[in-house]
Amino acid sequence: MPIASLLLAVFLGFLAVGIPLPALPLFVRDTLGFSPLLVGCVVSAQSAVTLLTRSRAGRACDHGGARRATILGLLACACSGSCCLLAACAWLAPAMALLLLFASRALLGVGESLLVTGALAWGVNVVGPGRTGQVMAWTGIAMYAALAAGAPLGALLWRTGGGVALGLAAGAFPLAGLACLALVSPPGPVARAVTRDSSSALVPTLRGSWRPGLALLLGTVAFGGLTSFLPLRYAERGWDGTGVAFAVFGSAYVLTRLVLGRWPDRGDARAVAACSLVVEVVGQTVLWRAPSPSVAVLGAGLTGCGCSLVLPSLGVLAMAHASERQRGRALGTFLAFFDGALALTGPVSGVLVRQTGSSAAVSLLGAASAAAALLLTLSSPRKKTP
Repeated sequence: MPIASLLLAVFLGFLAVGIPLPALPLFVRDTLGFSPLLVGCVVSAQSAVTLLTRSRAGRACDHGGARRATILGLLACACSGSCCLLAACAWLAPAMALLLLFASRALLGVGESLLVTGALAWGVNVVGPGRTGQVMAWTGIAMYAALAAGAPLGALLWRTGGGVALGLAAGAFPLAGLACLALVSPPGPVARAVTRDSSSALVPTLRGSWRPGLALLLGTVAFGGLTSFLPLRYAERGWDGTGVAFAVFGSAYVLTRLVLGRWPDRGDARAVAACSLVVEVVGQTVLWRAPSPSVAVLGAGLTGCGCSLVLPSLGVLAMAHASERQRGRALGTFLAFFDGALALTGPVSGVLVRQTGSSAAVSLLGAASAAAALLLTLSSPRKKTP
């Protein structure tokens, strides 16, 4: 099945994102000896580059084709793994290793932009425009399944082979994804509509969607903080099993999306978003106060359940205010809040950890941000039913 092969390529490409997560914060802080602020900056660099390159990736997809964008995305992810491999070389000075890690994260950000944009456009071409929503849902599941599978694999590789094994794996899996693309028929030409909309036409849309966008930013802080500082939390407490916590988070995210993914469209999107944010607050609070690894895993799982439907439900609220001709730009603007949250959470959390002396404060920040997102969501108008 062509769409399955395309989704498998996305999964293999995003293993380059999931595999380094358990080890990257520990490598920057303990091996290289840098501060928690730099830990957050390194982890968030990927999302910052994704934010800056998402629109360029869309133009590259339009001009060069979805297949080319997807291939370039996988190659960039593979090169990111190669930079991780070089950074792990013992003879490198810490400053040089840190620069290589920043380069790795930047390449991963470019790869994510190209891979996701190309795969979405290619997938819609394969199954038809009438199933665009399903393609988006399937792609998201492939991405977070890679996080769930890649994190425990990365933890195992870090324990057994160090940074060298981790870098090799992070570079090899995206290359394997290239082989899957051979089973997918090349996308056909896409007609380009020429519009004369001015930028001012988007202003009414932004007025209606800023509240869901800001709620998305605040609701994503928990995800960004967990991926950046959970390994340090485990190290501080002397716990094992960071990979298990990441796997439970990703699995809960995917299962919730699979089982309840149609709720935002079929029901009250505001109620779905509010319930999701409540679960997220509970999960982050449990993680903040966790006295043992098993309780921390429970908090990670609840956080995954809560995060899963925040974006699609708030997206429904945001798109309810967009005209048909402005939906594309409105969706891109809305998703920029997600990228911006991930780009900002790492450095802000790093400062918080440095000031408090404990990475547990990151979970408290996530809970408070999700609570603020809940208040914003409850104050937003309900989705109008047709």
